[in-house]
Amino acid sequence: MTSENEKEPFGPSGSGEILRMVYGLKRRVRNLEWFLTLAFDLNRTIDRSESVNLIHRFFKANLETDGFSLWLIAPATRKFEAVAAYGVPAKEYLGHLQASRLQPPFKLGQCPEGFHYFPELPVQAEQAAGGSLLILPLMPESSASVLGFLAFFRQKKDSFSTRERVLLRETSQFIALHLRKITLFHTTRELAFVDSLTQIFNRRYFDQRFAKEIGRAQRYQRAMSVLMIDIDYFKNYNDLLGHLAGDEALRQVADLLEKNLRKADVVCRYGGEEFVVILPEISAEAAGKVAEKLRQAVAAAGFSGEENLPDKQLTISIGVAAFPENGKTAEEMLKRADQAMYKAKQAGRNRVMIAPQQDL
Repeated sequence: MTSENEKEPFGPSGSGEILRMVYGLKRRVRNLEWFLTLAFDLNRTIDRSESVNLIHRFFKANLETDGFSLWLIAPATRKFEAVAAYGVPAKEYLGHLQASRLQPPFKLGQCPEGFHYFPELPVQAEQAAGGSLLILPLMPESSASVLGFLAFFRQKKDSFSTRERVLLRETSQFIALHLRKITLFHTTRELAFVDSLTQIFNRRYFDQRFAKEIGRAQRYQRAMSVLMIDIDYFKNYNDLLGHLAGDEALRQVADLLEKNLRKADVVCRYGGEEFVVILPEISAEAAGKVAEKLRQAVAAAGFSGEENLPDKQLTISIGVAAFPENGKTAEEMLKRADQAMYKAKQAGRNRVMIAPQQDL
């Protein structure tokens, strides 16, 4: 009980204010749980495909919508492509947006509430979609470039509340940051593994990849081969024509090697004028035919100033070693391929030599 002079600790107005605070706190907790769930999932991976699947599952489990789609820019075409979707087919709520207009470069409009839309979207979109359509760009705050967009659709009109819009806008920025992190990671990794002059893989990448391929060949008892390639009289070529011409010759040889190999094959610059090729699931005999194809391709190509070389043309010598005939480790196979390549040099250059089978 309270005396007449004592006041109730919570009057009607005080109770309302506390309730608002409680509801506000609950909403913040829900929002925090939302972001923690998404962050926990996405921070476990730096793989683009896995991230897309996690984003797809997250929205399907945590947001009531009749349709959802995630669009990202395809590296090959530089156009948007749907990489994840559920519910109502995207064409039914995005069909009014012409496909030709959904490609970069593009500009983003901004509606009064502060949400970003494509210029053609604002009012016409919800009418054309026959419900509520919310499109949010995947654009990190610190960047002006757009990686893609999220599309949310509900059959009922005006069904995205202001709070949902704010939450989804912040979520789109978080997802954009994650996707940008993946892009930067893989770009940095690629730069670490790519030779700056020839734009093919470098020695560091070869060492890692070759070890993996040998492990795979051992595990599944599969054939594999390696080619050691050296440009004939390259020092003469450099001395006669200069380093710029030498650099161009290296680029040209690298390009010829790439164009005459399978997608599964791996060509790397080993160092100086040496190249190395990994041929998964290729026997010694088949590898010899591949090597001969490469030799002929380089011999048939024209190189500036090659008429000044001893053989009047720029050529390559190739040594071939196979698993398991020539070794069961990277060191053994490379040693045999290198020895075979030097035998090709000694035999007159511009030829292929296959390492003899070893007593293992």
